[in-house]
Formats: sequence, structure tokens, C-alpha cells
Amino acid sequence: DPSTGEYLLNYQAGADGELAKLGVDGIVVAREMGFSPRPESDWELVVSTDEGNVFHRRGAPFARVRPVVSIDSRPDEQFLSATISRINDSRNRVEADVDVPPGNHPALLSFSRPYFRGYQARLGNQKLAVSSYRGLFPLVEVPANAHGQLILVYRPSWLIWGTGAAVACGLVLLLGFMLALCPARLCLPSSDH
Repeated sequence: DPSTGEYLLNYQAGADGELAKLGVDGIVVAREMGFSPRPESDWELVVSTDEGNVFHRRGAPFARVRPVVSIDSRPDEQFLSATISRINDSRNRVEADVDVPPGNHPALLSFSRPYFRGYQARLGNQKLAVSSYRGLFPLVEVPANAHGQLILVYRPSWLIWGTGAAVACGLVLLLGFMLALCPARLCLPSSDH
């Protein structure tokens, strides 16, 4: 939708806008759109082709895991600011050391990756709930005074069941292949007795 794209780039691309909350520090804009992210002082044009323009946000890239002290989708809640270190971000998994100070509120962590149902989070042996910011990116609430390695993994049930079914089919295929190669007189017990 061009009007949504124009709104996001003209009014939500600044340091406090929706794109920053999402962790967007690079964006491609199709040439036919005819606009670029604002304010221009926050963005740098890095590549321009016949198809579109590529912009990078000025400054260091966003951290892949960030604490959020307040969020507009939960306006009546405040969150503690957690210390996050040693972030290891891979395709289906994020690991980070988390240290939440003592207090009366939990910490809320935001992950710079798209949200899909099927994320699971753990802090040590404790399972944590995974929600999302308007269905866009994962959020994990961590209790006050919690410390340890947080693991966010994408593991939907269809992937687990599908992997199990693929392994079972592979074993059946392997067994059938082995039986087909085995001479009948060696593989089957004789009935001559």
C-alpha cells in the first residue's frame, strides 16, 4: 500500500518512530514510490539503481535484542531496563545474556526479527511467554531480578512434526533399499526345515 509506505517513511522513520522500534536500520524503496525516509539527517542513500534506492540509518546498527521501558501497545505498564550482552543471533535462534535488576516490574525485551507464531523462549529452565508488538516483532517479558542466558527459538509444531515424519520416511526408504539389495536366500529364513 503506497500510502502506508509514504506514512512510515515520512512520519515514522525518525529516531523515535515505528521503524526504529522495529529495528529497521536499512530500507529499500522502489523507484516508482518517489519518496525517501525522513528526516534526511537520519538516513543515508547508499545505492541507487533503476529499480530503487537503498538507505541505511546513520550511526551504529540497532542491537538485535533491546530492552523496552514502555511501549504504546501497553500504555499502562512500565518495564525495567535489562542489561543485555553477548548476543548470538542466527537464523532460527537468538541467545543473549540477560540481567534484570530487582524491582516491582518485569523487563520487556524486543527482538529485531519478524514475528511468526511458533517462537519459544527460555531463561535457564524457566519458560517465558513470547508475544508480539502488533504482530510485527517478538517481545519477551523477563521477571525482575532474573539473570542468565535467554534463548529465543523459532520452533513451530508443524516443523517438529514435519521433521519427525521426514526422518521416519527416510528410515523406511533406507530399510526398503537394503532389503531390495539383499539376495532372497540370505535375507529370508528358509522354510525347508
